[in-house]
Amino acid sequence: MEYLSRVSERPGNLLRRGIIFGVSVELTEQEVAAEIQAETLRRLARWKGGRDQVKTVTMIVGFKEEIPEYVYIGCLRGRLN
Repeated sequence: MEYLSRVSERPGNLLRRGIIFGVSVELTEQEVAAEIQAETLRRLARWKGGRDQVKTVTMIVGFKEEIPEYVYIGCLRGRLN
């Protein structure tokens, strides 16, 4: 799992946002958000054949506080940068 981060520029909506790579598509957004205690979380999708959307293993997460150094999703540990 890999993680990139940035801070939102919108006034009044200061979330530290980042991207987690390698999260299994079997896990729902709600399960992952509860596990890592994220304020917001959204899974990215891609188009297949121009008609069907397919879930990817990439998620955008947002935290109100500082981004933790590591997150644990089940028994997997991902380093946050």
